[in-house]
Amino acid sequence: SFSSSSMINFLIDIMLSGRDVALYNVNKERDFIHISDAVKACELVVNSETKGLGVLDIGTGVGVSIKDLTSTIKKATDFKGQLKFIENSQIKVIDSVADPVPAKTLLGFECTADFDAELSQIVKKRKRALK
Repeated sequence: SFSSSSMINFLIDIMLSGRDVALYNVNKERDFIHISDAVKACELVVNSETKGLGVLDIGTGVGVSIKDLTSTIKKATDFKGQLKFIENSQIKVIDSVADPVPAKTLLGFECTADFDAELSQIVKKRKRALK
């Protein structure tokens, strides 16, 4: 199914299906975080004795453009279909990159998941699931 709310899962699934891909405003950057890191951050917050932490970003602090992400997934899935990148100012897409310093300072949190290794695992799982 192509209904995933995860950009990564959506791109993997559609590329594994061989369907062509069209994406808008692909030069915007996102900070992708693995669920294991998100869970670790939540556990640190729940177990923290510090009160009034406020809003903390959790992430790597490293932005990855949607275009670069798509290229990485294309290689990982051996995608042979067509990629079409479209810029459209009427579609509002913003950069979203975490500032990891407060979470590290207040909680000792840092992302540790290896993006490429985790992506490889996701591709393998999705290949099995889509058979």
